[in-house]
Amino acid sequence: RRSSRRLIATSVSRKKVKPSIRRGLESLSEGNDVYIAEMLSMDLAANADRSSNPSTLNITDALEDCMNMNNLSAEMLLARFFDISVLSKYSDEILCKSGKGSTATLAARIAKEWTKDSFQPVCTTKRKRDKEKTEVIGNKKSQKEEIESKNKHDGHEDEDMDNWRYPLFYWKGTLVHDVEKSNLEWRGSWLSSSAEDGLPNEEQYKASKEINKFKLNSVGELKSNVPINKNSSNVEQKRTELNGIFGKFKGRYMLDQGGGKGPQNFKDLSHHFAFHTKDDENKGVLVAACGTTEFGNFVSLGYIHKPKVDSEVELVLARRYIAETDSRQEIVRQKAPQSLLQSAERKALDRFSLAFWKDLLPLRE
Repeated sequence: RRSSRRLIATSVSRKKVKPSIRRGLESLSEGNDVYIAEMLSMDLAANADRSSNPSTLNITDALEDCMNMNNLSAEMLLARFFDISVLSKYSDEILCKSGKGSTATLAARIAKEWTKDSFQPVCTTKRKRDKEKTEVIGNKKSQKEEIESKNKHDGHEDEDMDNWRYPLFYWKGTLVHDVEKSNLEWRGSWLSSSAEDGLPNEEQYKASKEINKFKLNSVGELKSNVPINKNSSNVEQKRTELNGIFGKFKGRYMLDQGGGKGPQNFKDLSHHFAFHTKDDENKGVLVAACGTTEFGNFVSLGYIHKPKVDSEVELVLARRYIAETDSRQEIVRQKAPQSLLQSAERKALDRFSLAFWKDLLPLRE
């Protein structure tokens, strides 16, 4: 089903996008020229004035114009105006990535590939090689296919079936602690990315702040495992006031599931959190959470930056949706995020390392 949202392709002074993003737009236009032309209200016949592949080049120019005119990043363009079926097929067949996930997840996955300077639509070449090989050897399996088939029978098929759980959902935003009201407010935006790729960059978060925003507040009076040291200085109390706090979050977040409806409000059915009782100057304070949603149960781990007097505190939590057979389901049932903190503390963690999130939140346990 095509998106009901339309863009109007008009003539503007074109600001060139990054070359790798341009290559991405071109590869997306190939095979989708009629779909995109209709979305852009373009007349392909009237605009076919290029000597080489005119439709693709004109459509790519028009997509660039629309990005500039509407001040859109590549991810925002994909998430707002492209149908989930188009993004899914492109991710699967052109990028050789998973085609599963929501519109926002697919848009983030595609845009992340496009931002890499070395980006090339690798599967285009692969399909040509496969076609030539098929013409010569018929239906005989390639060595790669045989290996993939063997891996599936070795137990990797489950991972493919659980593919929508493969990416982490990185929630990142400002955390405000109202000591007098015993309340936490956390607001920001979320993005999906693999654990191996790590935390998305600031530019990606800025682009997602409207379409993937969230706002959560703690419910009831906050509790703490750490007694207040009345003899400590105000600076020390400020630095450690979040240590040991635990409670429940309640609020809403935006998610675009496709179908032309745009981002819609969703809320967790339950969301319990806990802050570690101590902080490390190099790593900040570890934070854990667990809960339930209409999509499935989740566990989260992350950190807050070391609190400083009169400065904003940033909380980053990576959310992992877990399978029903995952041992961490017991943590969700017991509403015990503290158990996650205990396991995280035993690991050698460096949040600046790419292995940080993979070690914290493996796909299954």
